[in-house]
Amino acid sequence: MDIEELLDFQPARTLKRGPDAEADGGFEGMFKRKAVEAPQKKNYEDMTDEERLALVMELDEDKTAEMDEGTVKRMLLNLEKKYSRNQELRIKHAEQPEKFMETEIELHVEVGKCLSIATQPQLYPVLVQCNGVKLIVSLLGHPNSDIVLGVVDLLNELTDTDVINEAIDDALELVEALVKNQIMSVLVQVLETLDEKNEDEAKGLHNILGIAENLVEADPELADHAFTQAS
Repeated sequence: MDIEELLDFQPARTLKRGPDAEADGGFEGMFKRKAVEAPQKKNYEDMTDEERLALVMELDEDKTAEMDEGTVKRMLLNLEKKYSRNQELRIKHAEQPEKFMETEIELHVEVGKCLSIATQPQLYPVLVQCNGVKLIVSLLGHPNSDIVLGVVDLLNELTDTDVINEAIDDALELVEALVKNQIMSVLVQVLETLDEKNEDEAKGLHNILGIAENLVEADPELADHAFTQAS
């Protein structure tokens, strides 16, 4: 699919999947299980891994207002560590996904935490300076489609037009870094792997289109260069 087809593409609307869709067995089914909200009086030691991860996410949301340069650096460091650990175990236990399942979930959670960076576009230069853009773009090549879709969602939020307009000069540093890291070429590759009949992947398709539109609105000249790279 070339860039003109990408911009013209309109994924078909799909109905929500029924409860059986997430009950599928196997590795992907395990990954897609929703985190269970922990009972109010349940001790941390008695929680399942999923309940602990859900609690961490909830606590992390309360820290958004405290975000500063140090927070962004810690987020990126944690993301890099989770990614490295996941890659290490994936290679070591390629035929035993249950042995790297926990690191897969943790990586997905770290990607989700980075969404809070989109609330502070004035900190985008920190994201660029710490090689965070390169790290995020590299995650688009992850074998787990849920992680890839999470990264696509993150990029769509980071490049949101309203967010960029809040701190245009700082935000353009992010746009320039994305173009430098061949963002549209990578997204076109992701696009070719998605199935519009799958609800989550259809959302990913819309998010990719959103990223393309956001780049055009942020800087048409840079966007044109990005699209040329992807052609």
